[in-house]
Amino acid sequence: MNNLRNLFRIVLLSFLVGCCTAGTAEVALKAPSDPIAAESRQKRKVDVERLRQATVAIIDMQIGFRLPICAGLWIGHDVILTAAHCVEDAVSLQYSTINDYNESKVRTATVIKTDVANDIALLHAPINVEHPVIILSRDIISTGDAVDIMGHPVGNAWSYTAGNVSAIRPDVKGPTGKIEKIVQISAPVWMGNSGGGVFDSEGNLIGVCSWVSKAGPNLAFFIHRDMIERFLKDNKVLPL
Repeated sequence: MNNLRNLFRIVLLSFLVGCCTAGTAEVALKAPSDPIAAESRQKRKVDVERLRQATVAIIDMQIGFRLPICAGLWIGHDVILTAAHCVEDAVSLQYSTINDYNESKVRTATVIKTDVANDIALLHAPINVEHPVIILSRDIISTGDAVDIMGHPVGNAWSYTAGNVSAIRPDVKGPTGKIEKIVQISAPVWMGNSGGGVFDSEGNLIGVCSWVSKAGPNLAFFIHRDMIERFLKDNKVLPL
């Protein structure tokens, strides 16, 4: 995980010493208040607390700050789904639930399986605490759908974001190579969202955050549910 750690160190250092103006950083890294999005979320009765409880923070204690570098999702009681690039060549990872984080507690998960090509990974995380488990959406994912996102952009733990599906794209070239199918999302997503989920109106998973494009605003790319479903079935997390 050295490359990821080094990149995160640079970003955090730049943010803290203010190499960019404070005003610019604030505009770039924080989503503006959007009363229309808030009203839409309320009408759809999105259970944000459930999404928070079902999301974990991947922690790298070696960067010198107890900040999340990636997100993950409880896909089973003791199984976490995240992005493969958050794992890299690690055998185990440190993570916190939202309650752990508030209590400065860190747990350890072991890597079960990674699919580098499609940028997804599974972790085994024994835990004796009850928590929500995310299920995959069974609905058709359509352009224009309103979605909800949970992650830790630039270390801002458990940040909620609303957005929309911009497109469904097959065979897209991502940072890890050609990915078979992605969901392009229009939302303010950034480093720290990786491995976190994008959810439909029922709070079910439609994708896992893989990368963002700096070529334009709000260009975020998530691994499509179909790729996740196949990966989970191949690894016997879901029934065939």
